[in-house]
Amino acid sequence: MRPRFPAGPVSSRRACRASSRRWKKQGALIRERCPDDARRVQLRLSDQGYRTVSEITPESVAIYRELEHKFGSDRVATLIDMLNELVDMD
Repeated sequence: MRPRFPAGPVSSRRACRASSRRWKKQGALIRERCPDDARRVQLRLSDQGYRTVSEITPESVAIYRELEHKFGSDRVATLIDMLNELVDMD
């Protein structure tokens, strides 16, 4: 199963947190405490995460550009937020 990847820039903190939790759960993202500040965390892609991003980026970019051309960037951002909320209802 591929980790879910937003079609474009993540447009809210909530969507970012939800995406990062899913990626971590699926083994694509590694979350570590910041060595300089224990209140912060650092996120990095695992090897699996890099493979996934490399595999899906070209298709994701093409889809995002087509949607943005048809509907505009604001509507696409709203759509992505709504879809993330829908997925998070599980």
